[in-house]
Amino acid sequence: MDLTALEAWLGIKLSHVIAGITGAIASLTFEEKITFGKAVTYIFVGGSVAGYSTYAAQIYFNLPSHIGGFSGFILGILAIRLVALLRTYAPKIVLKSLISNGKSNT
Repeated sequence: MDLTALEAWLGIKLSHVIAGITGAIASLTFEEKITFGKAVTYIFVGGSVAGYSTYAAQIYFNLPSHIGGFSGFILGILAIRLVALLRTYAPKIVLKSLISNGKSNT
């Protein structure tokens, strides 16, 4: 299987994935406490988000296709920040939602 066939099969451009992984690694330099598992997760998430959302972001923001690598890099960085925000605030939002739903049923 050649590279073009692999990209078509996955539905992504590998250059965007590599840019996202690079962005995730750059984002890891700002982390104070990092474990190996956390680093691997961040790198995987950064590459995945960049690979699957760079094209959509370029269409949404009307960006030229030749800056796909830069877009993937930025999405890799933002994906890590998004994961950090979700890990911090999602449990609180879900808990607050459950509490308010419980009160409305009584």
